[in-house]
Amino acid sequence: MKILDRLPIGDEPETITVGAEAVTIKRFQIFVWVSIQASSPFPAILDTGHSHNFSITESQLAHWAGLQSRQFKLIGTTRLKGERLWQLEGDFRLHRNRPGTREVGEGSLPLMLAEGFTLAPEGSSRLPLIGLRAIVTNRLMLRIDGKRRRVTLTTQGWL
Repeated sequence: MKILDRLPIGDEPETITVGAEAVTIKRFQIFVWVSIQASSPFPAILDTGHSHNFSITESQLAHWAGLQSRQFKLIGTTRLKGERLWQLEGDFRLHRNRPGTREVGEGSLPLMLAEGFTLAPEGSSRLPLIGLRAIVTNRLMLRIDGKRRRVTLTTQGWL
């Protein structure tokens, strides 16, 4: 199944609106739509340099997903620059895009986040991050077409 279908990689900043908030997507960021616990879709950056599953700040969780960290089961901790961060368990979905656009499309894929997601320190990231671990753990195939500036993400068996 195609999850991301020819998702454009912008060469100019783009501003989107999430709720009442304007959010800027920087050049060359892979911008996707995600949800937690059946929330409405909200923006995240697919960052292959992020070595964990998914990270989000408390304020992003509250403003964009309408959730509080206390609603999730604590399954462990991790360290970042000496600071201990919570690892939480939750139902996480990656939403499809409308083919060839950055707009949210029909349907989504549940992702298994075995080590949960990280509650990141405030101010650590402008947007939530989906890391390479989530792609690898879920055995997804990521293709970045630099010439056309397009990203395709599929489940196994699809090209």
